[in-house]
Amino acid sequence: MGVRRSCSGAVGPLFWTLIECGGLGVGWLSHVSPVTDQPLQVIYGADHNATGDVFGVWCLMLLMGCVLVATLYSTYRWYHQRHVIAPDLISR
Repeated sequence: MGVRRSCSGAVGPLFWTLIECGGLGVGWLSHVSPVTDQPLQVIYGADHNATGDVFGVWCLMLLMGCVLVATLYSTYRWYHQRHVIAPDLISR
């Protein structure tokens, strides 16, 4: 639904920036914050296999890295869109 609305122009980069910031916040609160019940040590120790433990933490870090890159990209797009559209609106 979000992709369809984005393609039709109903939502833009600011929408995705806010959604992705929420995702980063939930990921941080769920796994990295001091008040979490599933810190990285629990994820690392969940599987009693060193390969599985490293793979689980690696997947979490990869996911959080992808969300961070997507957030930075949508923020860049939003910033660029604001500075391209705003001068056109002022000159009219």
